Amino acid sequence: MLKVTRRFPIRWLTYRKRIWRDVDQLLDSSDGKVVFDYDYVQRTTDAVKELEGWQIKVMSLSLAVIAFQVVSYVTADASVSLFGVSVKQGGSVREILVALVSTLAVLMTICTHSKEILIAVLERITELSTDKASLQFARLATRSSFQIKVYVPQQFNDWIFPTLFTRFLSLTLWVLWSAAFFFLMLASTALQVFLAYEIYRHPTLGIWSTAIVYYVMGAFILVFFAAIKLHCPLPYRDKSDLKLMGELQFKDPRRHRELQKKYFDT
Repeated sequence: MLKVTRRFPIRWLTYRKRIWRDVDQLLDSSDGKVVFDYDYVQRTTDAVKELEGWQIKVMSLSLAVIAFQVVSYVTADASVSLFGVSVKQGGSVREILVALVSTLAVLMTICTHSKEILIAVLERITELSTDKASLQFARLATRSSFQIKVYVPQQFNDWIFPTLFTRFLSLTLWVLWSAAFFFLMLASTALQVFLAYEIYRHPTLGIWSTAIVYYVMGAFILVFFAAIKLHCPLPYRDKSDLKLMGELQFKDPRRHRELQKKYFDT
């Protein structure tokens, strides 16, 4: 019986990189070019547009509710129209709106996850079907999230380099945009956490208020871990050598024995 003497290596991969590897494998097969034809790209692009339409609706509703939550602390006459119904501050409205924002956050996460899968496939098809010289311009025509594009001119090819002021301006813009985005995310999250804490301290629906607090906690934990899974590199055990050993067992016995000695005590 073989005994493992060396563990298989760890590889850090983002979810996007894993999708790209699957696209690469399919394109290497005989069916790849048949599957990823023009019709496939068009249908995938249409699906991205539809998901973005849902995202805009969810974001608009979320911003309206959050704005109402903020204004309601300034004036008692604040009101917001949701699904054609005018809602005013008071009673159990606070609990209902906090639960609604949490639900909208989960829906946004589902839409974002689905959209990012489709965009990752489109990006990889573009990269593999375009020569390197024109790749940046091909990316401009590829569907992206809300069609937001970033283009870096290839001035280095002409030996034209940015001055210190130009680099400072570019860095400042990037920092300000990033800071604004993270501030909005943190501020809206902090508001919901604060309101959930207030509901826990001063419930108006009895046990249902407590249930809403736990629901909000569960929703935000789900959104947090979903974001990590979607955007952050995660560790995977690379056992590709084990697969290679099976392929080389009869094709190349010498190479097979080398790999076997590398990982197993024979």
